[in-house]
Amino acid sequence: LNFQLKEWTKKKRQENQRIPNEFHFTEMKRMQLETYKEFFNEVLAYSDVFSFKVVAAKKSKIRNKSLDEIIFSLYYQLIHLGVEHEVGSGRMGLPREVYYYKDEDEGTDRLRMTELKQTLTDRFKNYFEDNLTLNDFNSLPSKAFFLVQVADLITGSVARILNRSNDGPKNHKDEFAEYVLDRLNFSFLKHSAENIDLEGEQKQLEQDRAYVHVFD
Repeated sequence: LNFQLKEWTKKKRQENQRIPNEFHFTEMKRMQLETYKEFFNEVLAYSDVFSFKVVAAKKSKIRNKSLDEIIFSLYYQLIHLGVEHEVGSGRMGLPREVYYYKDEDEGTDRLRMTELKQTLTDRFKNYFEDNLTLNDFNSLPSKAFFLVQVADLITGSVARILNRSNDGPKNHKDEFAEYVLDRLNFSFLKHSAENIDLEGEQKQLEQDRAYVHVFD
């Protein structure tokens, strides 16, 4: 998919279309809305080999943790709930190795990355024993890796829907967010915020392609 998206952007530029250097949800301008939709449609052309998973937490409901601690917990829950679902659906089996990549932003701290990697390794060992191991946890520059840009667009869209006021004004970002969630047919599943560090709590999914776990 990374190769195909690179070729797509090259072709569009050869056709003298204005394509952004990077696709980022927060940087999308109104005049770019249709270009962003076209880019996302190209992603969907290959999405039959992907499943999309998002985790979110309502910060006001979690009073005994710092923001960093909440993020650490969500990194783990993303893998834990995702793996449990993939195994339960029969799409993948264990043992399995996990490769975990995040956006290489300016705030990336190497010590923090090391601590998070160790936290994930320990929790995998505790719950999955030797059946799930963390092979790599690293950051990648989003400009060179389109999959990181795709993840940004999806998480940005989900965050937009979760954070906006129902009676507030809407703009092009709201339209794009609704477009992404509609095209992927996202399901939202609520968990108690008190269980953000607990294992399991699997829920019946309405569909198998894209879902959001919300700790509320």
